[in-house]
Amino acid sequence: MGGQLAQFVLALLLGSAQAPATLTADQVAMDPANWSRDHIVEVAVAPRKPNGKKWDAGFGGITNPDISICVADLTSGSAGLSCVENKDFRRGLCKNTMQCQIAQVAFPSRDAFVYVFDMDLRKHDLIAFGKCRVGAKCNFGAATIKVRPIN
Repeated sequence: MGGQLAQFVLALLLGSAQAPATLTADQVAMDPANWSRDHIVEVAVAPRKPNGKKWDAGFGGITNPDISICVADLTSGSAGLSCVENKDFRRGLCKNTMQCQIAQVAFPSRDAFVYVFDMDLRKHDLIAFGKCRVGAKCNFGAATIKVRPIN
C-alpha cells in the first residue's frame, strides 16, 4: 500500500470533517492487519459526471472511467486506510467501465468510508464517497456500491 492514491486520500481525509481533529497521518494504519480481505465491492458509476461531462477525454472513443477504490476507517485509536488502485492502465482492473467487481478488498468490521475514483493519466476524479458497511448497498450519488463477503 502507500501508493499515490493512498497518500492523496490520506491527505484528503486528514483535512476533512470526517476525521477527528487529533488524528495524524502516523496514526492511520495502511492496509490494517485486522481488516478482513474477504470482501467484494461491486461498483456502478453514473454515465456522466455531476456536471454533465464525460468521465474521460475519450482517446480512441472510450470515455468510461477507470475505477479504483479506497476504504477508510477514521475511528480514533484504530484508524486505517486501504486502497485498490489501477496503477497500470494496461492491466484492465475496472478499466473503461461503468460497473465492476473488485475482489479481496480489505474492510473493517464496522462502517467505513468508501471512496470511488476515476484514475486518469494526470488528474484523477473523485467519483463519489460515503459511509457503507459489509452487507449493504450504498448510493453515493454518482456511484452505487455494494459490499459483500466472498463466499
